[in-house]
Amino acid sequence: MYVQEITLEISPDLEMELMIDEFNWLMSNYHKNGQVANGGHTQLVIGNRIACLLYTLERDSLDSKNNNIHVNKQIKRLEDLCGKKLDIRTLGTNNPGHKEVCSCEKPSNYMLTALCFSRDSALMCGDCRLSIPLYRLPKTEDESYLSILNWQLSSMVIEGYEIINLKNEKVPELSNNYLTAIDDLGFDVCAKIELLTGIPTRLFQKLGKEKENRRNNKSHPGKEMTT
Repeated sequence: MYVQEITLEISPDLEMELMIDEFNWLMSNYHKNGQVANGGHTQLVIGNRIACLLYTLERDSLDSKNNNIHVNKQIKRLEDLCGKKLDIRTLGTNNPGHKEVCSCEKPSNYMLTALCFSRDSALMCGDCRLSIPLYRLPKTEDESYLSILNWQLSSMVIEGYEIINLKNEKVPELSNNYLTAIDDLGFDVCAKIELLTGIPTRLFQKLGKEKENRRNNKSHPGKEMTT
């Protein structure tokens, strides 16, 4: 993972709270476009500057070539309001020499995944088992990847709950209806990715006690639960 710093100098005549909201909207657009890794970001106000530290899968994840129309629009709005350019720089990496992103020329298959407490992409290469940045894919809707990201977040929340449940007998078990709904949504997302890319996409996730019974579910042709 790469640690990036984004800073913007705010003009004295602008209301800081308003500019913080505008800045947060840019971070949201970066996330919806798959350019920013999961796990949140750290935002600071230093004098008349707003600074944000965040994680990305690649050194150039925030390059303009990866932006969508919403990211570009919000960057322009911020720069027009402040009369200053947004400053983006790479501070370093948290794991030098460790390969985290797929470089396969054409993967034979994808895997949709959501691992709790992970900053990895929701999409994994089935050949090298490394993350695939979402911005490499055709957009799924509204120039973003919301359906993929929403499924990933929901799955991570439920898996986190399951982990808590294992350590505390007083925490009630989740209904199988929730687990089944998340799995079914995952199969739908896999189908959408496969339709957009032409690459077979499977669901890869360890979630819920009933997953063994639903693995290789034939009601979802071409999709399987993998453990």
